[in-house]
Amino acid sequence: MSIWDWIRDREQQAETDNDLMRMEMHRLFHEALDKMETDPDESLELLNRSRQMAQFRQDAWWFHLVNHWDLQIRLHFKRDLTYTLQMATDITEAVHDILFMQFPQRTCLYEDLVNIYTEIDAEGYTKHIQSALDFMEQQVTPQVECFMCLQDLKARHLLETGNFAAATTQTLQYIQASQGVDHHLGYGYATLAELAYRRGDWSRLGDYAQKAETHARAADNKGCLMTALIWQAAVVQHKGNSKNAIQLLEQAFKIRENYTPIPDAGFFFALMSLYEIAQQPQQALNVAEQHLRLLVGRSRYTQEKHWRLHILRLKSQLAQPIEKDLSEARALAARLKNPLSLLAELSMYEISEKLH
Repeated sequence: MSIWDWIRDREQQAETDNDLMRMEMHRLFHEALDKMETDPDESLELLNRSRQMAQFRQDAWWFHLVNHWDLQIRLHFKRDLTYTLQMATDITEAVHDILFMQFPQRTCLYEDLVNIYTEIDAEGYTKHIQSALDFMEQQVTPQVECFMCLQDLKARHLLETGNFAAATTQTLQYIQASQGVDHHLGYGYATLAELAYRRGDWSRLGDYAQKAETHARAADNKGCLMTALIWQAAVVQHKGNSKNAIQLLEQAFKIRENYTPIPDAGFFFALMSLYEIAQQPQQALNVAEQHLRLLVGRSRYTQEKHWRLHILRLKSQLAQPIEKDLSEARALAARLKNPLSLLAELSMYEISEKLH
């Protein structure tokens, strides 16, 4: 039984029983999901009201269903992971109990935990991530949507830890598992586009970006669509067609005007890369600094690490001072469970700075 089948059955039973409190729990839940993209703060408040009712009724399954969507909103719409790790850890420990063996959302809560580990410190939590992925592997089959999410989680961790070849292979598996599901296919091809850029594969980059656009439009996924259009702009800019690149970029920016959530890191990476291809390093730096401002204070240390390094690289190219950036990056390293790779790169910039 899918989660939505289970919810529908609950709603029908609540109406049959004229259970007003349960009906209100369900109403609040659906209203929250309707508003999570346009007003994530209100969505979280609606979910909290539904969760409080579930707690009062000792309805543990509904309580943790709400917890899953609470974490989803914090992950994908607010992009603020403050306090989420303890919450996610406590929840997955709770649903490991035999009472939750048939709970439809059980695996999704492990997905939340993996996403949070990856966003907070992908390298430092590698063992924790692998343990959660192993558990999910035992719980899902290719016939359920969670199987698609599992393939994406594996690819995302490989990408964030810099294993781009393995990430490409895994993303292809994600796409194979997602046939017929535009939402997942859009994200899969957008990830392939980024990976193609990282290895300089321009022919595949264009193809992947166009496929990402097709599936993003079919799924009405504005966030993915913006990224797909920017990667297409990067391809035509690489070919020297600045006019068409600007047109595609303007399309992406027009969508951005009416897109409430903070875009994901893939959007900012595509935009920064486009400006670098256009030989506009200051514009690329502006994008990197804009994204960093959206990361700081949100416990998204994996991305903060990447983007502080982008800023150091771009400032070095522009011969701009980097002392303050180095100091802030070292402060970030102190928060990481495994700071060695970051410290090694910072040492290279420090040596270069001294030589100059």
